[in-house]
Order: sequence, then C-alpha cells, then structure tokens
Amino acid sequence: MIVLGVSLIYRNVEDVYIKMSNFKLKNELTPREIEVMSYVVKGMSNPQIADKLFITKHTVKAHVSSALYKLNVKSRWAAAMIMLNMKNDKNNNL
Repeated sequence: MIVLGVSLIYRNVEDVYIKMSNFKLKNELTPREIEVMSYVVKGMSNPQIADKLFITKHTVKAHVSSALYKLNVKSRWAAAMIMLNMKNDKNNNL
C-alpha cells in the first residue's frame, strides 16, 4: 500500500514537471492571478485570500480557476508546485 502511494505521489510530481514545460504554450498569468496564487502557495483558503485582498471569495475562485486552466493543472497543489518552481527559476536566473 505504501509503495503504491509513493508511486502515485512520484507520478503526480512527474506530471507537474511535464505540465511546467507545457506552461509556455499557455497564456501568462495576470498580475492578480499571480497575487492570488502566491497566497494559495502559502496554504491560504479562498475565504482567507478574499479577506486579505478585500475581494469576494467568488472572485478568488475565478482567479484560481483561471490560473489552474492556464497552468494546465487540476489541483491547487499542482499549481502551487509550478508557482514555487517558477519563483525558484527566477531567483536562480538573477
């Protein structure tokens, strides 16, 4: 059971890296989508992000959904992994 779980986690991480290479084919994220996703990376929920940015939770959901589409992923976790990797790439290229 544990081996299967590890295998599935590895496969998901591998899929994230494959999707990262395909990200360049999609539209770039808007500044607001990047801002919202930065709070997703920190583990905040939609209502928490809404309170922080003084917008509705429905608006947060729209930004997250748009970002997930543009990043070509289905989960907040996968999007967070991509955002973290993009941040690390920018820091390493300075």
